[in-house]
Amino acid sequence: MNKTGLLLGSLVVNAALAVVMVSRSPEPAPVKVEAPAPKAIVKTKVETVFLPGETEVVTNFAKIDWRAIESADYVKYIANLRGAGCPEETVRDLIIADVNKMYAAKWRSLHAGEHEWKYWENENKKEKKDERKTDERREMEKERDELIRSLLGVDLKAELAKYSWEADRSSKDMRYAFLTEDKQAQVKDLNDRYKDEIRKLMEEGKAANLSKEELSARAGILRKQHETELAGMLSPGELVEYQLRNSSLSSRLRNDLAGFEPSEEEFRKMFQALKPLSDQAQGSGERFSLENNPDLANQLRQALSPERFAEWQQTQDPAYRDAVKLAQKYNLNAEDTKMLAQINLTSETEIAKALANPNLTPEQRASVTRAIKDEKKKVLTEALGKKFKKKN
Repeated sequence: MNKTGLLLGSLVVNAALAVVMVSRSPEPAPVKVEAPAPKAIVKTKVETVFLPGETEVVTNFAKIDWRAIESADYVKYIANLRGAGCPEETVRDLIIADVNKMYAAKWRSLHAGEHEWKYWENENKKEKKDERKTDERREMEKERDELIRSLLGVDLKAELAKYSWEADRSSKDMRYAFLTEDKQAQVKDLNDRYKDEIRKLMEEGKAANLSKEELSARAGILRKQHETELAGMLSPGELVEYQLRNSSLSSRLRNDLAGFEPSEEEFRKMFQALKPLSDQAQGSGERFSLENNPDLANQLRQALSPERFAEWQQTQDPAYRDAVKLAQKYNLNAEDTKMLAQINLTSETEIAKALANPNLTPEQRASVTRAIKDEKKKVLTEALGKKFKKKN
């Protein structure tokens, strides 16, 4: 391909990309705002002054013999604390701290010396995962949690969350927030047992050299048992809410609908429309996919408005998906995402034309492809700034 042909090929991309760039509304020049100088924080000594007749200072507290209250028997220890008038929250704090301390000491004694620092070894070397130790730690934590629940009637993780500096609970906890505390504990216990059974199945399957099909069949049986027990714990309405937050289908929707950004109502409609297809795939052991699935498209066409269905179809384009990933990387808005998708689509179209051109040699096709990619990179750099050039 001569130089003129190469320039024409580049020009096609340049022209199309230029249209995309100039179609964007010009943004006003940024206004520099001088931030106010931070105020100095000065520590001052605060003295409390009690005015005569206004505040009575109590000095005749009754002395408590702590040795008479504390006991190695936790049931007796709790009864003594409550009998001494200790607030219930303080009782919980004292017992949880004591139980945690006991189990931490037990764990350290079992594995003393295992983490000795060897000054001659590379500190970045990753330790090989010890499955036996992982199982042992999990069982010890489960034993500790059950002890706390039997003594105080509370969930340990929920109690420890009180000390978190985060304003909101983690997404993992929020998955159960619609349930009462009692049901949250029951469901979490059920899920922990199910995870343990699946983990043991995988270990036994590996040791017995079971086929993938056999493992899948046994896992399906465990999954059915788990779903049956879960349905027995929750009301029909609670079960739907649980599935919207915790099922494999809801997780796949959250991950695969990036760029579409459904509302809560749309998400619920999409979930209900696709659930029969997902259940059917799980029952047959097949992998449920949102890509290139005509049945899925038909279901979503009924669940969404025509405009939103068209937007969903756009998100299924690989060029758009790549644009979404790039937009998330640079924290760009929806308008910029669409612009990036147009850049990707235009570039890929021109590359496809070059690769399909019978008049070009393999070397020439490779040359044109590099030129188009370089031109695309220039436009992206212009659109996203220096950080794109630096990272790419």
